[in-house]
Amino acid sequence: MSFFAVLKTKDSSPLRVIDCHLNLWSIGGLLNHRLLFFDVGLALEGIDVNGTSVFDLAVPFETLKGEILDLGSKLRNQEVLNLIFAGNAKLSASGTQSKIEYGGKTLLLYDVDISQSEPIENGLGFSTWKIRLASAINKGQQVYVRIRFKVSNSGHTWLWKRSVGAKNGALIDFRVGDVRGTSTANGHLLIPRVLKIENLYLFVIAPFWLKLQTVSPSLYYIRLLEGKVWQPYLDVATNLFRNEKSVIYQWRKTDVTTDDDAFHAFLYLGRDSPFVTYFALLRGALLLLITAAVLTYLVQNWPQIILLLQDNFREVGAGGVIAFAVALLKDWKYVRTAREFISRVFGKMEHGLLRMRATMRS
Repeated sequence: MSFFAVLKTKDSSPLRVIDCHLNLWSIGGLLNHRLLFFDVGLALEGIDVNGTSVFDLAVPFETLKGEILDLGSKLRNQEVLNLIFAGNAKLSASGTQSKIEYGGKTLLLYDVDISQSEPIENGLGFSTWKIRLASAINKGQQVYVRIRFKVSNSGHTWLWKRSVGAKNGALIDFRVGDVRGTSTANGHLLIPRVLKIENLYLFVIAPFWLKLQTVSPSLYYIRLLEGKVWQPYLDVATNLFRNEKSVIYQWRKTDVTTDDDAFHAFLYLGRDSPFVTYFALLRGALLLLITAAVLTYLVQNWPQIILLLQDNFREVGAGGVIAFAVALLKDWKYVRTAREFISRVFGKMEHGLLRMRATMRS
């Protein structure tokens, strides 16, 4: 397991976390693949006379260096701001500074220095990031920042449920402040660094074809989301091949810290159509038929296959050894690096196609 938390750094003063907005997006990509984006919006107040420009984030996903985006420029658009805050926020500008007003608060819009923000630790399904602001937050100053992570490994926070290889459900287990849920051996050392979140707003945005089966605790609300409307904020289409509707699930919680005051959100989504079961059975039957056909062919043509293998033993043998080594050593750091590189290239191509589709539809 892993968890989300705002952390004070070892060498800087802490901040007051007034509001924390977490948005987990599921976007449809290539070959039935789904991309996950994780947006973090924070209303912060400085409490140090010298100012604070650095804080850490514990992120419940594996993320990659360079796969982080500052969304401050997006919030300087009133239309986008209306989407994020459901029309309950107002944008104003004074010189070079922009402010937003919502919920009785007025906050300066701050930017994150992406070039100076980097992962401190990155493992399977969990990472910690050092986030550096473009300028320091002075004592008593209230600001708002918003950033996006591209999720490379969702770990146990988002698990897909499959039937004969097809996605037919998802388990989302999102934890805030639950240090016991860390996948790192030294997770307990983070406890004194966890900052209290006064107001937590957690949103999970899932495809419409996944229906709510189980949820805990009770949701604040559920509503439909038109993906095309959100393209100016997302910069990508919500699905590569069709106009996909999504559903937003929201929780709210006050005074979130650690231990008894941590927050756990569990969501089970699944297809409710009987045709899904029939389709899975059909896929299974086809797989069995194809396997039987291949085995029959191998038995009937075994002598010729042996001769072919003998003639090409060097090539076949080398390929088999490589395939076996990759399967056996899949968690070896060099193999993992190669897999991450391939995944990153595929992800960039996928993301580029989604951006292109969004541009064509705008």
